[in-house]
Amino acid sequence: NLLGLAQQDLDEGKSQIAHGETVRETANMISFCADVIGIRDDMYLGAGNAYMREVGDALDDGFQQGVLPQRPALINLQCDIDHP
Repeated sequence: NLLGLAQQDLDEGKSQIAHGETVRETANMISFCADVIGIRDDMYLGAGNAYMREVGDALDDGFQQGVLPQRPALINLQCDIDHP
């Protein structure tokens, strides 16, 4: 694309999430390969925004504890509360 970014879709059924990997583990592993994480989770009321906040907290913790060399930006593509 014109921004020089590459898109990678996360298929939960084909990832370690299906085998019990936590949101914290997944968010930190993705962060090693990404500068920006976009989340679109609007299927269930009360779940999408909470999930996005959980990912954000995991990224903050990973960066503060020195696990991540940088904290990637987290973008709300759409959730159950907001559609930017």
